[in-house]
Amino acid sequence: MPIQREPSPDLASRPAPSTRERAEWVLEFLRRDVGDLSPGEVIDLRDDIIRFRHGTIEVESFDLDELHALFPWDFKPAQQEGVEKSATSDPSRPVIAATRELATGLQVRLREGVAALEADGRWEPFDTNKPAPHWSIHLRSDGTFERRYTGRQATVFLASAVDCLLEWWPELRRCKHEACNALFLPRHGRQRYHASSCRQANFRYRERARSRPSPVRSAGAAAVLTETPAAASIGAVDRA
Repeated sequence: MPIQREPSPDLASRPAPSTRERAEWVLEFLRRDVGDLSPGEVIDLRDDIIRFRHGTIEVESFDLDELHALFPWDFKPAQQEGVEKSATSDPSRPVIAATRELATGLQVRLREGVAALEADGRWEPFDTNKPAPHWSIHLRSDGTFERRYTGRQATVFLASAVDCLLEWWPELRRCKHEACNALFLPRHGRQRYHASSCRQANFRYRERARSRPSPVRSAGAAAVLTETPAAASIGAVDRA
């Protein structure tokens, strides 16, 4: 039987993120370098993942690695009903390492999916031998509907992230700053950079490009300098 889990009091007290906030968080997650995060940032990322799933999960089931990654307290696997113990599971694994590994795996799958959608317009998030999680439709208080999932943490997170990307896909853009090129959700139709820092960096790059002499002008100036002495010598011979 899957483990029934309520969000921690701190997370449960926060309002559920809007669909746009969730989409913006997914895009930010795609841009982050999980390997370079400090331990504190990894814990913050874990809390963000839990909050991102809040409202999209009806029943959760865990394997041992996910318990390490997403439960903020120690536990005894033998006492956890419904825990699936894989061959690679290690009860002594630190929470930071488990969370980093889980987040990195999710990030890789999402990045591969985005690349496939941009290149071919087609992506299968779940293999045929690993079916998508079970889902159901629920009425929100504002009269709209939401999809809720039942399944393992990583599977549910991936399915929820795919929902966010598909809902906002027609509005997504790539940052015009070539060094960035990040996928982002613009706040208005004229936004071309995902952050003000990218806009400023691109402006500085163009200013430096304008200040450099044009190769054509430089070549012309060099030709004038080399031809002038020769022309002067010819004139001197004619006068002579």
